[in-house]
Amino acid sequence: MEYEVFNEKIFYFKNAIPNSKEIIDYINKTSNNVITDWLPWGNQYAFSLEQERDWKKEGIVSPDFGSAKCIYNIIDNVADRDKVYTDSYWVFKSIDDAVNKCSEIYADLMKIDTKHNPKLSSGGYVIGRYNAMSSRGPHTDCPYDDLEHSYVIYYNDDYEGGELKFVKHNLTIKPEAGSIIMFKSSDLENEHEALYPKGYKYITPHFWRMGPSQGFIPYGTKIEDSTKNITHDFLNLKNVEEKRKESKFKKQYLEENIFYIEDFVSPEDIKIIVEEVNKVPKSAAYEHAIHQIYEVPSICDLWQKYNSKLLDLLNNETQFYRSCGSPPIIVYGDEKNLGSPRNPNGEWIMQPHSDNTEDTYIDHDGVIANVAQGIVIFITDDFSGGEIKYTNKNIIFKPKSGTLLCHPGSKEYEHGVLRFSGGRRIVFTGFTYKKEDIVEHQNI
Repeated sequence: MEYEVFNEKIFYFKNAIPNSKEIIDYINKTSNNVITDWLPWGNQYAFSLEQERDWKKEGIVSPDFGSAKCIYNIIDNVADRDKVYTDSYWVFKSIDDAVNKCSEIYADLMKIDTKHNPKLSSGGYVIGRYNAMSSRGPHTDCPYDDLEHSYVIYYNDDYEGGELKFVKHNLTIKPEAGSIIMFKSSDLENEHEALYPKGYKYITPHFWRMGPSQGFIPYGTKIEDSTKNITHDFLNLKNVEEKRKESKFKKQYLEENIFYIEDFVSPEDIKIIVEEVNKVPKSAAYEHAIHQIYEVPSICDLWQKYNSKLLDLLNNETQFYRSCGSPPIIVYGDEKNLGSPRNPNGEWIMQPHSDNTEDTYIDHDGVIANVAQGIVIFITDDFSGGEIKYTNKNIIFKPKSGTLLCHPGSKEYEHGVLRFSGGRRIVFTGFTYKKEDIVEHQNI
């Protein structure tokens, strides 16, 4: 296997799957318990809401969407391995071995710490069959997730057009059969588009952390049941996702736009976090006027679990949560040791403010976006006072340990923290940002 690197960001692995033609020939004539029938794009696991919108704008109808097959790996979970299954396992293994080999090289070249950001083992792959109407306009895969990386696997090259074009790199690649292209999903410089093919193009879109994508149906789902989820209605796709989140996360509301989720962080993890924070000497913390900011590398692995929960809870078609490799821990001391210098004898430990006070947010990658929501996760509650107060809403709230609180970033939801005593107030903080601003400013 050979590879090329373009602009230190796009990694092109050639001949990663030497038997790619055999795979296509085999799956085109095979359907069994581990290789599904050809199914249309457009079920709830398929293309993004943005893609659905693009298709509607172009007037493309459902028969033109292309189709997909799911290739499963269940060999370790099947007691009675029948001949059909064992005869088909080589398809999954050929793809998986290539992905793992490319991932090792990619991680080394990109200097990915796989201890803190391990690649997710895949339960299967989806092979998409694009036709002459299947394309994807310029887009960035996951602008909200710093830890995510993208794969595009190509099984054939006997078609015209269908190139992968990286707009900002001025790079167009017509991948060879059996090749894999990898790049960082969140890097806005890696904006790309798939051009229309003439003839069938077989590919697999895949991700470092999310795994199977675009058309993958979980193993055990009956083919006839999967058709219940097939939709080409933008609003229906949106509603399916909203209902899933409602059933998974038990939100409670202080008012229409302020919600909280109790036990978002488990008591067991709360104990670990507090113990690890207490090990960090105060002298090592970054001193702010009203609090200290702690870096606690020992809980990075634990934090990834909650990073994933935040991404699932908060990302939607209008906003994204920008994940952090390490938790943003803020610690407030009690009133004897730490008070607001602007109001030393008043009611506040943190003055009332809105999270979007600067109108825009600029991060280290040059991404510009308005704050959509502020997020606070409360780790401790063993102190007196310290409530959060929404000054324009006449709401005072003291969440219990482990609670996530979320509110809009606008001036209407100005809030502050009341003075407290008797312990340390430990919280995680974060924000979501408006996607419309990323589109508007993507060339900055």
